[in-house]
Amino acid sequence: MTELVMFAYPWDILEQGVESFFDEMAALGVNRISVATCYHSADLIVPNRLKNVATSAEANVAHLPLNDDIFSDLSIPKGSLVKNYPSLFPEIHKAARKHGIGLTAWTIAFHNSDLAKRNPDSAIENCFGDRFSHGLCATNPKSQAYAKQMVNAICQTNFFDTVMVESLSFLLYGHGHPHELWAARLDPFTRVLLSLCFCESCLKEGKTKNIDGIQLKARVARELNRTWNSNVSIERGEDDGKELASRLVHDHEFTEWVRMRCNVVNKLASEITTIVHNYGFEFEISAAVWGRPSSMNWAEGVDIKASAQIADRFVLESYYPEISEVARELDHVSSLAQGEKLMFVQTLWPEHNNSIDTLIKKIEMARAMDIKWIGLYNYSMATKPLLSWIKAVSRKLKD
Repeated sequence: MTELVMFAYPWDILEQGVESFFDEMAALGVNRISVATCYHSADLIVPNRLKNVATSAEANVAHLPLNDDIFSDLSIPKGSLVKNYPSLFPEIHKAARKHGIGLTAWTIAFHNSDLAKRNPDSAIENCFGDRFSHGLCATNPKSQAYAKQMVNAICQTNFFDTVMVESLSFLLYGHGHPHELWAARLDPFTRVLLSLCFCESCLKEGKTKNIDGIQLKARVARELNRTWNSNVSIERGEDDGKELASRLVHDHEFTEWVRMRCNVVNKLASEITTIVHNYGFEFEISAAVWGRPSSMNWAEGVDIKASAQIADRFVLESYYPEISEVARELDHVSSLAQGEKLMFVQTLWPEHNNSIDTLIKKIEMARAMDIKWIGLYNYSMATKPLLSWIKAVSRKLKD
């Protein structure tokens, strides 16, 4: 059986009413809700209602009650939903069970601007010694402890049967929120170089792998300064990925540093899988946040093949308008992971799926590759016409 998963925000479930929301999901044939539990920042438009249309997600907070005692150095504060509507998640849990709908805790690990700003010693540090404000370093012991403790706390609530973690990796530079400005070239080559973390924890990890991180850090800084400020910088075109591939072939230490980052994430993912399995739940790991398409996931330390082997599912968010682009994603990922270990997610956005036939075609391609988990992102932002497609998608999955 193919499972249809709907992603949703808890504040929108509250706005509609818990019972009304789950009645609608059951009627549409949705089998599972993946509900945001700990989320980053976002400004959103909810087009299918007449009030509270332009909304802002409460940034970097837990939206469900978590055990504060479980956290050590880093912790996530409780949001207003916990304070003002403490019964929301118990009600969501009850309604899901009543309708026979599975419940996934959709949570964010290292994409947390507040934690990165308040704890710069745990944030990503680039080759120039600058600390990024949008993400924690995946190698840092405090960051790792935080991710494991957060997942543990979510499991302790016993509201869910599955945990999906997003941004369990290093994050590329270029947050998108708040407003960012740069005039220097920021293409695949320069973006990856600028995003590499050379904090004390990463340098220490590199040393255990016989990589001279200090020397590599200096070389990366010189290379960025050179290419940004050379006489040809104004005239030259952007890298389409070929220069980045060349660097992987010709620069042994760079390649080893990239591999080290993937191994760091793999080890952490394995430890979190064990935590989740000890509660009897399933664990899903998301594709890279900004290292896309899937062939670029490694830029954030996401090893697709290893992730699918470690977790119960690897979640591929293939958000492209053209069927050929999605086919390329599916072909690449299926060469690294078996279909039954994958979840395929599509947006309910007209810019990515301008007709129901386009959406169905993409889903049919995924099913042909034995993918049995189909996700839709997400209920809150979909227009009424696209919401009306969900029942047709559900019927197609039952064929």
